[in-house]
Amino acid sequence: MKSSNLLENLKSRSILLDKSIVIPEQDSRINTAKGILRKLGINILEIGDFKYGRKKYFDYLSSLKFTDNWSEENINELLLNPIYFAMAMVACGDADCTVSGATIPSSDVIRNSIRIIGMRTDIECISSMFFMINSKKNIYYSVSDCAVVPEPNAKQLASIAFETSSAHTLITGEVPMVAFLSFSTLGSASHYRVKIIQDAVKKFGSKYPDIMHEGEIQLDAAIVPDIAKHKNKKTVLKGSANVLIFPNLDAGNIGYKLMQRFGGFVACGPILLGLNKPSYDLSRGCTIEDIVNTSLIAILNTET
Repeated sequence: MKSSNLLENLKSRSILLDKSIVIPEQDSRINTAKGILRKLGINILEIGDFKYGRKKYFDYLSSLKFTDNWSEENINELLLNPIYFAMAMVACGDADCTVSGATIPSSDVIRNSIRIIGMRTDIECISSMFFMINSKKNIYYSVSDCAVVPEPNAKQLASIAFETSSAHTLITGEVPMVAFLSFSTLGSASHYRVKIIQDAVKKFGSKYPDIMHEGEIQLDAAIVPDIAKHKNKKTVLKGSANVLIFPNLDAGNIGYKLMQRFGGFVACGPILLGLNKPSYDLSRGCTIEDIVNTSLIAILNTET
């Protein structure tokens, strides 16, 4: 599917779901993005319309473990923050999803999403992905982890790869083709970091044998067919990876920003993986287009 067709598909599918989103920050980019989403027919909720729910949200927050030793004043202070109020709306079922982070650090969004909305019990760790779109070249990739886990171990990398491949299929309808990235391709270098990735590939292959994957593998061998044939005679992906798993947060964060700033890609996300309900982060450097696309994907992920 071409990237232009994919974006149109995202729009139409998100509209048909008839779900609600709350985008709580006040920022010129946010306000413009909200206008675009409303014109598309997306149901955007405003914090002010749910002030009546403060007692319900207060009671909900009071029931959570992280507020055990909090005073009423502390909880009310948390609810004064529109971003955390929005998360409470989602947790209590008054909104289907939320997107925030244009004005605050990712760590604040992630930490409070885990606290307020909670993480699924079947996952190894909360992680994140970016859905990267280059409309001019008609290509796109799902890349992770770029925002959450600094030094994932082998088990976490395998979990991150599965969550990302599942999200990729939901967004695109494509079969995921997963590349575990490294500075080494199938033992061309020996290092403890390479060993972690090799172990992750074994765990992933054992648990998800039906998902096409390869690794450890260098980026060029993962996405360039000619180089794939040259570096790996037994290549499975044949240089056609669409899900790129970075070895650590340094590589992931630098990698997606290189794609964005030098490669002409639009970065949708960070899409937080493993929460009970969608609460998506935004980079503080996000564009209007980033906000619109991330919001559409958040709505789409209310299906799961």
